[in-house]
Amino acid sequence: MFVRHGSPPAGGFYVGKRARRPPGPNSRAPQSPSYHLPPMPRWIRYSLFPATVAFAALFIVLPQTGADTTIKIVSTSGTAAFTPSALSVNAGARIAFENDTRQTQTATCLNCTPKATWDSGDIQPGQTVFVTLPDEATAFDFASRYDEALQGRVLAGVTEEASPSPSPAAS
Repeated sequence: MFVRHGSPPAGGFYVGKRARRPPGPNSRAPQSPSYHLPPMPRWIRYSLFPATVAFAALFIVLPQTGADTTIKIVSTSGTAAFTPSALSVNAGARIAFENDTRQTQTATCLNCTPKATWDSGDIQPGQTVFVTLPDEATAFDFASRYDEALQGRVLAGVTEEASPSPSPAAS
């Protein structure tokens, strides 16, 4: 039923151009409030929920990117140095190499076997590169390809003991 003039129809009210009747005794009554939350609006359901899940997944992945220890490449009196230059870690440890100098450096294993080799690649100034050592218990000597004086040592799963002093020859 369409209403053309400004007065509402008898027993009804306007909704747009159509007149509707108010709810009667047989129509559904308004629901009483309950302890349940109202339905989530669609814009929240499709934007905040996936973002929250993605953010939570980030925290699941973070421990995998952490390092067991960090070796910094620092510049002292004009020369670069690994700090610490000697380090003891477990075999298969993850090491972060952090370049705090103004030159590109590397951390390349010098005495690695072809089966258990590692190399950080170029480490730009201000960059951190992660290296996972092989699961081999050994001492790794490493150096930079760009600076011969920049050297270090990692003891992976081994303890280095002092070599015995030579005994005097008996005559």
